[in-house]
Amino acid sequence: MGCFFLKIAIVYPNINLSIIRKRGTEGAWIQHGIASIISYADELGEKIDLIDLRRVSKWKDFENLVKDYDLVGYSVTTLDYENAIQAIKIQKNINKNSIAIVGGIDPSIDSKKYVDNPLIDSVIVGEGEIAFYDIIKKVKNNMKLEECIIGEKINDLDSIKFIDRSLWKKEPPYFHSGLKEPFFTLIASRSCMYNCRFCQPSTKKIFGKKERFRSPENFVSEIAMLHKKYGLKSFYILDDNAFGNRDWLKGFVEHYTSQNIDAEFMVSARADNIYKNRDLLPKLKKLGLKWVNVGFESGSDKILRFIKKGATVELNYRAAKILHDNNINILAFLLFGFPEETKKDINSSFDFIRDIKPELTDPTTYSPFPGTDLYKEYKERDLIYPGATSSIAAPQSIKIKNVDYLYINWIIFRIGFFTSRSLVEKFKKIIYFFVAGTNILIQKIKLN
Repeated sequence: MGCFFLKIAIVYPNINLSIIRKRGTEGAWIQHGIASIISYADELGEKIDLIDLRRVSKWKDFENLVKDYDLVGYSVTTLDYENAIQAIKIQKNINKNSIAIVGGIDPSIDSKKYVDNPLIDSVIVGEGEIAFYDIIKKVKNNMKLEECIIGEKINDLDSIKFIDRSLWKKEPPYFHSGLKEPFFTLIASRSCMYNCRFCQPSTKKIFGKKERFRSPENFVSEIAMLHKKYGLKSFYILDDNAFGNRDWLKGFVEHYTSQNIDAEFMVSARADNIYKNRDLLPKLKKLGLKWVNVGFESGSDKILRFIKKGATVELNYRAAKILHDNNINILAFLLFGFPEETKKDINSSFDFIRDIKPELTDPTTYSPFPGTDLYKEYKERDLIYPGATSSIAAPQSIKIKNVDYLYINWIIFRIGFFTSRSLVEKFKKIIYFFVAGTNILIQKIKLN
């Protein structure tokens, strides 16, 4: 039988349709993995529609959206597993002959639970552009689909055309960053060479052990396009370690300088890479670098060693001073909630924040995501509470045994209160402290 027309969509099952679940402004940003798959297929002549569940208020509305599609893909994170399975059930119930494909982070690190689900026709492990396009061609030619497909990696990221921003809602700037609109998020690379235990080796399993970068020319040309087409005023380089590749960073400075774009931007960077590239910071500041988001994680050397952060408290202090010396704002990320963490370790993180005086802080508690070293260790030690992997990474959510969440809530409150810039914000922190504390107490009673 020859090829035939397929109506194809990819679903982003990011928000629970029956429960409001806030993730901050970043919860409204583009999902770049899906966007890249759509762009790759479009370049090869295949049209894929987007169904973004963040825009859908009821499951009945999703029924109406999905009913006419022959082939539907789902990009799934661990937190979105239940949403994705519910959406697939609806799809198959309304159109039993339709095909359901899953990919993304969770299927890549825990493929068996998807392969074993009779509603799912095929599982993509790893990157999805080539694999999803191949599935389209196989379905068109009545070829049998494998239960599990290892996604082929694209080495030349410049070969993927720029994502279609019109498919997505306008992206809001990071909360309280003061970045101007229109604001855009961008991706420059894939994979991560570092070994943080709360993250690895899941990232390497998906993207491989070798980092791949778009060329600085290609990356900057997308920024220039967004400036010309949409009036870009600010952007965020989403990569975990934009400062990790010094040659790439120098290339970005060179090519971005030639564009004469008047815009502010933010990046994420590790303390060691900030120190390594300290000579480039004055140039980046002049180009518009306003924020650096730093995963300091802890003010305790013991905890930094335990999570294999590859940094020390002293290096964290040096990185913060370098940023302040260049008048670049700091968004400090802190991670609490390990059984190995004592009150002394927790207090050290508060002391660290008090000393470096970041413009913004984002403290939270550790969430045990499958596929990571820490998840495996805590699972073997029976330290993970039931349902922990499906709960949002929030301080008031109890996830790990032998962790003093009430005391952590007190320290997070103190950090938030100390760094708040207005009386209104300080009042909000007080309210949140009592609400979070009440939720923790309720959970403790239920668990006991």
